[in-house]
Amino acid sequence: MSYKIPKKYINKLAKTNKIKYFGRDVAEVIVDLETNHKSDLMYLEEIFQFASKYITLLKPENSFPDTVKTPELFMQKLIDEGIIHYNQINKTWQPTLTDNIKICAVKHVDSTVYLKFVIGKETIKKNEWDYETVKYPHIISAALDFQNELIEVRCAKSEVDKYKNHIMSLMGFAKPYEAFSVPKMTKETAEAFCKILSAGIISSHIALPTTVGSVRFNGIKGIDLNKDDTLTAIKKAFESIGLPTTDTMDQEAMFEFTDPCTNIQFDVYLHVNIEEGFFKFKEEVSEAVINHVKEALLRVTNHGTEDLSGDEIAVKVVVEEVLAAESQVAPASMEQQMKLDIK
Repeated sequence: MSYKIPKKYINKLAKTNKIKYFGRDVAEVIVDLETNHKSDLMYLEEIFQFASKYITLLKPENSFPDTVKTPELFMQKLIDEGIIHYNQINKTWQPTLTDNIKICAVKHVDSTVYLKFVIGKETIKKNEWDYETVKYPHIISAALDFQNELIEVRCAKSEVDKYKNHIMSLMGFAKPYEAFSVPKMTKETAEAFCKILSAGIISSHIALPTTVGSVRFNGIKGIDLNKDDTLTAIKKAFESIGLPTTDTMDQEAMFEFTDPCTNIQFDVYLHVNIEEGFFKFKEEVSEAVINHVKEALLRVTNHGTEDLSGDEIAVKVVVEEVLAAESQVAPASMEQQMKLDIK
């Protein structure tokens, strides 16, 4: 059986399970993994089905329409309008390529509907005789989170509006298709986001109000620039000649992630563009990573943080979560005490 899993993760699964992978063909490694770890392979296949380098969380200005308030209602709407067939739910297929956006995969998991869209793009290809124009599939993924009423568009920033509009049209929103990014990417929210992920900063691009324009600092492997004494000294030197160093344009961050099901450990690299308000991964990541990052994004999306620093936002998030947990524990403890008193 063939698997649409990046070779890197096949090898990491083999390493985790002490199966030789170095210098071997990936097909041979898969044969060994299938002997005792086929369920892990199937799991990786599933979580890479809608993998992407990108994720933009969008909150529509208005609530999801009543006609698509649940995943079931949304899929029924697609079926009723002839956009998909009932037997295509939880399947992938290959529609005829055209210039129009078409659905080529639908998957329903709990309160989320995952979608793949495809359009036909043209490229010039050389054959034995001449050059010819051929169409190829350009595929992007998206996810509709009905619990939080969020639209996750997993494509490059330049295409977000096009697919956002298409999705909101499918859902029955009225024009204009208004939605805002969650959270609004500022220097402070980016700092809080990275702190909650325990992500170290490995590169930082700072704007300077001079003819130089900007400067980028790159840390050597294993160094978190936020905690580096050398960078602190350099910034102080800049500030001593009247150059502020607080206008961060973009930064690269890295955090470690352990997959909860396979125990595969790897580094996740994030490019956070504060100036243009988006972020992307260095490479395609699995659904498990996307969910982990999405959770961090939602945690920094709070009202009343506009005047707080990144550190203060992160602290506020943690404190509020601790207080919420304590408020849930207290009634349970009281109930338990009442039962003991009765006895």
